[in-house]
Amino acid sequence: MLEETGLLVEVGSLIRLGWRMPGDFGQPHTTYHLQFYCTVVGGTLQELHETTKIGYYYIWSINRWHLDHQVEAEAAHQYWRNQRSQG
Repeated sequence: MLEETGLLVEVGSLIRLGWRMPGDFGQPHTTYHLQFYCTVVGGTLQELHETTKIGYYYIWSINRWHLDHQVEAEAAHQYWRNQRSQG
């Protein structure tokens, strides 16, 4: 799968299923968010039409999050830590 970062990834396990209801963050619709653990297998990190500041960042160095993306990033980080500890 080619990600919006220009990286080719292999999609793994479902990490988190989230949702937003009408009214959450002022949005009129219900949305569902499926978050998967992916492994980079190729490609080149590059800015595309959906990205502005592309790069690898330490999760705790980010102080401005879009909507509830901090919750999603923390879930991914915890999953990654658990995977590393299992070897």
